[in-house]
Amino acid sequence: MSTRADESGKAMVGSAVLRSIFDSSGIPPREAFALWQEQLDHLAEARLVKEPEGFHARAEAVVLDRLVVGSIQNTAYAYDRSRFRIARDGIDHYMLQFYKKGRMICRITGTGEAIKPGDMILADMANPESVVILDIDVVNLVVPRALLAPLLVEPDAHGLRHFSGNDVLVKLLFDHVTALYAQSHHIAVEQAVALVPSLLELSAAAINGAVGDETRQGVSSALRQAICRYIGDHALEFGLSPQQIAAQFGISARKLSYLFQEDGGIATYIQGERLRLARLALMDPAQRGRTIAEIAEAHGFAHRTSFIRAFERTYSLTPSQQRAIAAGRRSADKDALSRASPIKWIGRF
Repeated sequence: MSTRADESGKAMVGSAVLRSIFDSSGIPPREAFALWQEQLDHLAEARLVKEPEGFHARAEAVVLDRLVVGSIQNTAYAYDRSRFRIARDGIDHYMLQFYKKGRMICRITGTGEAIKPGDMILADMANPESVVILDIDVVNLVVPRALLAPLLVEPDAHGLRHFSGNDVLVKLLFDHVTALYAQSHHIAVEQAVALVPSLLELSAAAINGAVGDETRQGVSSALRQAICRYIGDHALEFGLSPQQIAAQFGISARKLSYLFQEDGGIATYIQGERLRLARLALMDPAQRGRTIAEIAEAHGFAHRTSFIRAFERTYSLTPSQQRAIAAGRRSADKDALSRASPIKWIGRF
């Protein structure tokens, strides 16, 4: 873990977010578990439920302002978080765990008996727990009570709760946190601060089971990001359409249109993503043998002429000019470059 920090230990603006990794790879199993016990000691008492042969644990945590996002992969063990430890550590947080695989069983409540991939477990760390972990791979989000409780309908009714991944809000939160964690290596402190409000609002909506006035903006922001990721993954598929996207996310065509109104509409956004991918194809030396018409058709344009017009309208260059520039056969026209959006050209050449 490395970052710049001020005297209070808080990461400075402009620096990378705080990051910590524990990985027992290459350590003998018995010693690995002893080290894992040390990791958990300030939170809970860990113990083995079977012989330690094969025990392994890996945990990563990234600090996003006052929130922590991370992951845990480990083999079977058990832990107890007693009232004594709760009183001693003073930790008053909610932990949201999103299961990729594995099981967790709470001996106090029976929660977790039927966990499936995509499900969420919510733990109120102010309550005692006695839990058995069975070979899990989870993504975690840890939130201070002071930040999340004001957005919850019943902030003290979440000792340990199991949420189905089939719930649309839980699925949206799962996808959002997982994507955020995947991108956390590239997030700076000031970006982390900006991400927190929408993440809190989406978390509250999933826990409450409904979107309220306090959480509506965060849910809409996360939904739009999820749709953008979906379009990015499926932009070149023939069946991609506003109707198919709306059905995929269980929303109305009107709601979908509203989410992308600042982009000129969902159809305009899809076309923009296809143009971006077509531009990459034109710049790819491995695709120099393909004609402009072939690239146009592969990227959702039925006619070469309509592709050329759309491409030039977006990038102030024709596809042929773009290909020539990428191949180094001639320099870019300065007037054309000056008319293009500066943001689109930064770092491209």
